[in-house]
Amino acid sequence: MRTAPSRMRVYNDRTALDLMAGHGPMSRATLEQLTGLSKPGVAELLNRLERVALIERAGKRTGGPGPSAQLWSIRAAAGHAAAVDVRKGEVSVVLCDLVGEELVRIEQQFDGRHPTDAVVDALAQARHAAGLADELTAVVVGVPGGIEPLTGRLLYTRRIPEWAGIDLVGHLRERIAGDVVVENDVNLIALAEQGSAAATVATDGGEAPTPDDSFALVWIDAVGLGAALVLDGELHHGVTGGAGEIDYIPFADAGAPEGATLGAALSDHGILELARIHGCPVEAGAEGRVVIAQAAASADTASTAFLTDVARRAAFAATVVHSVMDPRTTVLGGSVVAAGGEMLRGLIQARIEQIQTPDRMTPLNLRVQRYGPDAVLVGGLRLALHNAQATVFASGSVIDG
Repeated sequence: MRTAPSRMRVYNDRTALDLMAGHGPMSRATLEQLTGLSKPGVAELLNRLERVALIERAGKRTGGPGPSAQLWSIRAAAGHAAAVDVRKGEVSVVLCDLVGEELVRIEQQFDGRHPTDAVVDALAQARHAAGLADELTAVVVGVPGGIEPLTGRLLYTRRIPEWAGIDLVGHLRERIAGDVVVENDVNLIALAEQGSAAATVATDGGEAPTPDDSFALVWIDAVGLGAALVLDGELHHGVTGGAGEIDYIPFADAGAPEGATLGAALSDHGILELARIHGCPVEAGAEGRVVIAQAAASADTASTAFLTDVARRAAFAATVVHSVMDPRTTVLGGSVVAAGGEMLRGLIQARIEQIQTPDRMTPLNLRVQRYGPDAVLVGGLRLALHNAQATVFASGSVIDG
């Protein structure tokens, strides 16, 4: 049984480890200042953390007055984290060490194989490429849908039918060692945005920017429409894991069939139909984002009218989310938005300003998604690294016998 002194030792150890993880290599003096521990207390803390191989010496700080200070850092090889992005017929993996240094990145197709087999195989390949004999400490798997908390089932998706109706979380945990989390892909994009330099807002006094801890992400992509909600720094999942599933909102507009949904209106099919209505050229097998990019480059009368209607649909999605959530910022992202460039973004902003009257809604502060196609992996790796560090740091230098 852990005694009170050992609990305090764990607390002090974890405090020091968290500081090093967040700020990089640190000297003994800096740790004394930040932890409030005495000089002998920090010296003993560093000795025991180094003894259990959680930290290592990281050179010396130079350039200041007096003797060079010894620095300590998290031992990178003390744990490893991986993020997995699963899309229809494709899986991507990024693997990093415990300080977040990327070691391996792989992509592979899995047509003809079960997606679980593809995920397990891709993780095994990543470990082999990184030369790891040990299992991964933490894994985050990004999937196109929501996870029902009580059953672990994947909901709100038609893109990976092989996973429908099964306990996906349990299924993956049976085959993947370490801490495994399955998360909605758009939620992981929001985590990437939350950690980006762009995810900041200016303070009222014009001082240094502060993190934007309450924002909405509206993601419009060829493979689907979704939203993610970050409230006070935490992802909001909803009771069934379906928070942000705006794909299913009923939508009526020119060119949209009766009973259509917002997701259908902004899907590849919906965008191509809208282009045909406006007389824009649509080749056989064309993708919506390609037609949007062509229209933005052309900017003739028909193309501008087409993009204006696309902007109306996108603005509707953004204002619906904003009206319900009332975030400080609304982030607009996805391949459809990226394809339209500044022209489409300007039309979306103009439409929002038409809707946005003081008596109808609070101001909608719009910005564009910072990360591109690898956003799911960026957010997934942030979460996986956080989980890996929490696991490795959990007991500090105390080893229960």
